[in-house]
Amino acid sequence: MSTTAPSSLRRSSAMRATPRWSFGRVVSSEFTKLRTLRSTLVIAIVMVGISAGFAALLAATWGEIPAVASSEGAYASATGSSVSFAQLVIGVLAVLIVSNEYTTNMIQSTFAASPKRAPVLAAKLVVAVVTTVLLSLVSSLVSFALVSLIFGGRGVTASLLDTEVMGSLIGSALYLVTVALFSTAVASIVRNSAAGIAIMTGVFFVIPVVGELLAFGTVHPSDYFLGYAAQSVSSSLWQEGVPHVGLNVLLTMVWLIAPTVVAFALIKKRDA
Repeated sequence: MSTTAPSSLRRSSAMRATPRWSFGRVVSSEFTKLRTLRSTLVIAIVMVGISAGFAALLAATWGEIPAVASSEGAYASATGSSVSFAQLVIGVLAVLIVSNEYTTNMIQSTFAASPKRAPVLAAKLVVAVVTTVLLSLVSSLVSFALVSLIFGGRGVTASLLDTEVMGSLIGSALYLVTVALFSTAVASIVRNSAAGIAIMTGVFFVIPVVGELLAFGTVHPSDYFLGYAAQSVSSSLWQEGVPHVGLNVLLTMVWLIAPTVVAFALIKKRDA
């Protein structure tokens, strides 16, 4: 009895000494970590700069817009044109949200504060989504302002609230959120920055090109990968006649759910 009691007291004291965070505190902690990353500000500036610059370049080199009815489409296309470049920036940021802690071994402290571990990954997914939406919003507004200056000088105008323009902005944000969720889940699985970025670029850049080269008649393997499926869904928000929207929604969900389930399963079983 004399040896058991002190041991129990020590374990009890250790448990009281280790704080247990609520999910809200875990999310707040993840946002703090993201803000303190030196690369975060650089990535944000690069994304806004690339998005705005590419939109302005496309607007400046745009051909003649013959009808007033097509002005919405021109604005929507120019403003949302940089999503192909922005997805790389968002993918890298999402990978770093996870992999940076494993690189610095800070993940051990994080798991000590949240022993169940699943809330940690959930919080990282929340941070990735919120950050992506905010960056996409800022990039779209800056891009629209520049496009308005260029097109406005040619007498072509459109409102930010026009159906096609707003649909393009929402669609771009939705697509980038898809990239962020997939990249975060993959980074949690591989726990390595280089591997996570390599997989992300492979899925969104390499595989689509290879899939187009390996077309079997009218069947393109790339049509069933995440990049094409998610772009089709986002395009359907402002373009008419986008084919197989329902199928692409299903494919997008499968591509997102599968790695996320694996990531949640592994984070509970593996050592930090």
